[in-house]
Amino acid sequence: RVAGFLASAAATCGLLFGVFLQPAVTQAIGIVPDAWMQDRYYRYYGVITSFLTNLTNLEISKPEGYSEEAVNEILDDTEAAQKYSTAPLYPGSYGATTSADETVKKPTIIYVMDESYWDVSELEQYGFQFDTDVSANLHALQQTSASGRAYSPSFGGGTCDVEFEALTGYSASFLPNGSKPYQQHVTKPMFSLPNYLKLTQGYQTAAVHCFWAKYWSRDTAYPNLGFDTFLSLEQMTHVNKVRRHYWTSGLVTDDSMADQIIQQYEKMKTSSDAPVFLHAVTMQNHTNYNKDNYPDDVRVKVTEHPAGLKASTVGALEDFATGIRDADAMLGRLTDYFSQVDEPVILVFWGDHYNPIDSNYDIYTRSGYASGSSADPRLHQTTLLMWSNYSDRAVDLGTIAAYDISPVMMELFGLRQPAYFQFLGRQLRAAYRANTRGTILEKDGTASNELTPLQQKWSDEHWLLQYDLMFGKGYALSRMGLES
Repeated sequence: RVAGFLASAAATCGLLFGVFLQPAVTQAIGIVPDAWMQDRYYRYYGVITSFLTNLTNLEISKPEGYSEEAVNEILDDTEAAQKYSTAPLYPGSYGATTSADETVKKPTIIYVMDESYWDVSELEQYGFQFDTDVSANLHALQQTSASGRAYSPSFGGGTCDVEFEALTGYSASFLPNGSKPYQQHVTKPMFSLPNYLKLTQGYQTAAVHCFWAKYWSRDTAYPNLGFDTFLSLEQMTHVNKVRRHYWTSGLVTDDSMADQIIQQYEKMKTSSDAPVFLHAVTMQNHTNYNKDNYPDDVRVKVTEHPAGLKASTVGALEDFATGIRDADAMLGRLTDYFSQVDEPVILVFWGDHYNPIDSNYDIYTRSGYASGSSADPRLHQTTLLMWSNYSDRAVDLGTIAAYDISPVMMELFGLRQPAYFQFLGRQLRAAYRANTRGTILEKDGTASNELTPLQQKWSDEHWLLQYDLMFGKGYALSRMGLES
């Protein structure tokens, strides 16, 4: 009996520490993390397996050399670098061409992350034609705004990873594979753009999302990121919905989201003189795509396409392109409205990720737009626009990581940056355009899969600062005017 007990205990320990708590092993035998849909994960793998493998998403190893001295050394170097006269990252930008004494100090800042958005009219260079200009407003605004691409950590889902990066400057790539930051890691107040603006600049902050508050655990994550107000679908009235073929209850239109953003902004301006930071996330163009989601007289039509595409794939592309047209109309509405308000406004508009369109990658592969791999860098660079009503300078942003959206926005418009964002700006100049999920986007725009020693140093320092601010002692907070 003793021998049997010992053998069982050994086997249990072997399974626990050698299989269930080893992500490389579990994924090798087909257990794929699915933090988004835990009910599905538990149905597939059972209670014990799912519970134990989920524990690995909570385990965060301290970076080698982490200490208060190490944090201060990085930030000392960052602070010292600000004193040197170096070429600005974007020489033609408002921030680079306007003296510090004359720049707008506390503009209204509007973030709009549009679901699945990228400029689908790019396909017109690859054998497709649409019966309308789906991106007319975007193309006009690119002539007087900063524009480029955001390198997304996600493909086909994982919206919260992209949102998390844009709001914080943290990289989801440093977190355990399969984890979702809002659900596992944003469980206490932490450094973020809204928290920084609120606590050091006196901003009032709000988030607007036209789906359920608990989706991606935004109801618990948003307060920890510094949002005072969260307007979710539960509180919205008089909104229009579309695309009921797949989403039987329908999805709120981007046009209705423009109404919600404007109404929330006006409410905030009426209630307080404090500057506004407003972050919005749309839902209209969420996957899956099917031509039956829109009636024929509303849907964008594909008039030409490469040979070999199934009718269902062409129909799915029409569904997707209709959403892009409507997102572009929302962009036009917002910029028209904010161009008329009597205060400076910055609007940052980008897409969270690409999706498969229909059942596979035929849209991309048969046209030559991209390969049939979800890891293809082309399928991670979504459209990005940074517009303001007080600057008409066209700036080519190139591609930047989603975690650099906030630092770049602040540099473009000469806003006071926290030390952590200053570090990311230096990294962007010196090391790479993005370092995401094993892909390094070099400064010249080419992609590689291996860090140079210099790039490794920058990556290690990025993780050390991120660890400090997310999981560590928060040594960097006092350097940014925030209490630990």
